[in-house]
Amino acid sequence: SSTLWLKVRLNPPRKKNTHSTTSTMFTCCVQEEAADATAEIGIPAVPAVPAVADPEPAKKALVPAPEVGSFSVEVSTKGFASLGLKLDGVAQGTGHLIQEVQSDGAIAAFNKETPTQSLRVYDVIMAVDDVKGFDEIQAKLAKLPETVTLHLNRPQKVQVTLKKTGPLGLKMDYKDSSMGCVISEPNGTGVMAKWNTENPGQIAGVSDRIVEFDGKPVKGAELLEKLKKEDTLPLTVLKLTC
Repeated sequence: SSTLWLKVRLNPPRKKNTHSTTSTMFTCCVQEEAADATAEIGIPAVPAVPAVADPEPAKKALVPAPEVGSFSVEVSTKGFASLGLKLDGVAQGTGHLIQEVQSDGAIAAFNKETPTQSLRVYDVIMAVDDVKGFDEIQAKLAKLPETVTLHLNRPQKVQVTLKKTGPLGLKMDYKDSSMGCVISEPNGTGVMAKWNTENPGQIAGVSDRIVEFDGKPVKGAELLEKLKKEDTLPLTVLKLTC
C-alpha cells in the first residue's frame, strides 16, 4: 500500500505582552513571537474499490418440449427468409405436419440454440401467434414477423398391426408426396374397426395419420400400394393429443 504525505503549517498561539513596573520608569517587555512551524503528516492511501457491474437480468426459464402433447416456442426469424420447414400439404386436425427441418432456416438455428425445445419431424403446427386454421397458417407463414410464437402438438406414436382378412374400412386423405395418409373416415365393419375393438389403447381414428410401414416412413402413394398388396400391415400411426 502507498502513503499520501501532506505538509501542514502550524501557527502557534501568540503570547501576551508582559509588563514590569518600578517607581521611576515604565518598561514594556515583549517576548518575541515564535517562528511558524511546519510538519509533515503521513495518511495511508485508501485503495480504490472496483466498480460492481449491474447484474444481468435473469433469463426466462425454458420449459422443455414434451415427448407427447402440446407446447409452444418463441422463434426469432431475424436474418432468415423463412422458418426453413418443409410442411405436409394434407391437413391433420387443421395443423401442418413438419416433414423436414432444413439446415439453413430459422428453426434449424432455434434448435441449435435451444435443444430442449427443438422441433422434430412429425411435430404438428396447430397455430402461429393467434392464427389458427390450415389456410390461415399458410398465409401467416408466408410473411413472418421478426419473432413468432408457434403452438405445436407432438403426436403419440401408436403401433398397429393388421391382418388383412377383408376390407380395411377406411377413407383417407393423401397426396402422392404427403407423409403417409390421414384417416378421414373409418367405418364400423372393416379390419381397422376390428383392431380398434380388440385394442382400445391403440385405436386409430379420425385425423390420425399413418406415416410408416414396417418402421419405415412412406409417402401417400407408396402406402396405398402396400395396403393393397400386403397381407400383414405393420403400421405406425400418429395420434394428436390434448
